[in-house]
Amino acid sequence: MAIDKINGTAFDNIAKLDGVEKASIAKFNSQEVPSATPAIVTADLIAHWDFNDSNFWSSGTTFTDLANSNTGSLNGGLSVTTGTPNYINTDGVNDYAVCDLPNDYGQQQTIEQWIQYSGQQFSMVRGYRTNCSTANAGYWPNITSSGAIRYTIGGVSNYTLTSNNNVTTNIWYCLTWVLNGNNIKLYKNGSQIASSTISTTRHPVCATDCKLSIGMIIENNGSISGSSSRARSQALSEIRIYDNDLTAAQVLSNYNARKSRYGH
Repeated sequence: MAIDKINGTAFDNIAKLDGVEKASIAKFNSQEVPSATPAIVTADLIAHWDFNDSNFWSSGTTFTDLANSNTGSLNGGLSVTTGTPNYINTDGVNDYAVCDLPNDYGQQQTIEQWIQYSGQQFSMVRGYRTNCSTANAGYWPNITSSGAIRYTIGGVSNYTLTSNNNVTTNIWYCLTWVLNGNNIKLYKNGSQIASSTISTTRHPVCATDCKLSIGMIIENNGSISGSSSRARSQALSEIRIYDNDLTAAQVLSNYNARKSRYGH
């Protein structure tokens, strides 16, 4: 039972008790005080797709990035499946969603996605700086056909970190990739599952446009060929990209803030 009154004063009206904020009180007379609701981290958020937010998508084939107001599009007949949650499910043939991405991210980066694995290999996000003369100048979090979680980053040669902590079909997962300089960490449902240090030289960030695509690989020149050989099958509900490396506590907070939507 919650505390209703203390010394005749309504508890809800008490801002402080002996100089301690209400939100910081874990117990009072052995009675639990509700903890604060986990919050989504918004600092340094440069891309935010959420098909469950009417400010992002309400109908049709266009959407608006919640972080930077760029307009994106659903292509190849791709539509939003509505329910709990809303999501897109690309067919691995010609479906894709694409939107511009700001140019300001660099050596620190976090990519967080709520996805459902289909049993097929796919690249979940692939962002390329357009007009880069060097191939593999992008990044692509992906999952293998066996369900292993990977992060591949382009450079003089590609570097891939693979986790043996696999995903299975028909379950929603929160997957997070955190890059800090040459260090990569992978998280599944708020818990770290792998980490490594990049041993190869990465391609420098190009000072031109960048795009974020789901379902179709972006070519080195920033174009989308539309070829089925470049398409990937995947179900996705949310994406967040940060121009910063989130801490383990922040990764967990984001997961906890959304997990009930996905039946966790």
